[in-house]
Amino acid sequence: RRLVHDLSPAIVVIAWEGGGSTQRRAIYSEYKANRKPERLNRFYEDDIPDTADNRVWQMATLAKLLKRFPVCQVYVSDCEGDDVIAHLHRNQYKDRKKIILSNDKDFYQLLDEKTSIYSPQSKRLHTMEDVKKEFFGIQAHNFALAKALCGDKSDNIPGVKGLGFKTLVQRIPLLISDAEVTIDEVIAYCNVRRNEAKVMMNTVQSEQLIRTNWRLVYLGGST
Repeated sequence: RRLVHDLSPAIVVIAWEGGGSTQRRAIYSEYKANRKPERLNRFYEDDIPDTADNRVWQMATLAKLLKRFPVCQVYVSDCEGDDVIAHLHRNQYKDRKKIILSNDKDFYQLLDEKTSIYSPQSKRLHTMEDVKKEFFGIQAHNFALAKALCGDKSDNIPGVKGLGFKTLVQRIPLLISDAEVTIDEVIAYCNVRRNEAKVMMNTVQSEQLIRTNWRLVYLGGST
């Protein structure tokens, strides 16, 4: 309510989690395997702990209540809410100014001139420039590829051995360019320089891992 008051959006879209991505789990069975159970609010009719029944009740109740508000709710079975948002971003609302409400940095790949992210945690808007500042110059349009290379511990996705964001920028500066870089370009770049550093050789030898990771981190691919 506060954000609607402050930002005055023309439309509010709520994307529900559709049980997780079966496509991603088929690609990599350990995807998000290390995630901790969600912390839930208490169930006030009876004192039920953090259980699946409690979660279902809370989500169903919230969805029912939201029907009374002027918002649009979207649910796609067997699909992550992140992918729903990415699909709407690239298709339904492609030419409109958008604000994504989330603390999840996975959405950084969706940032552009018309799109910003409001983080409830930091209580501020994040833009393409914020990605560059936080990740050593990496461009938002190359953020998904950077994650495919470096991996993501929070989603249990292993990256190229010895490659973090800082090393990535130092060794493979392609990702700080204005161009949208491809996996083929990264592999070709590292292959020419494979004897300069071990991490370059590791990148070349991890080509299949990188391609698999890309399918896991790219949003909208499962819709």
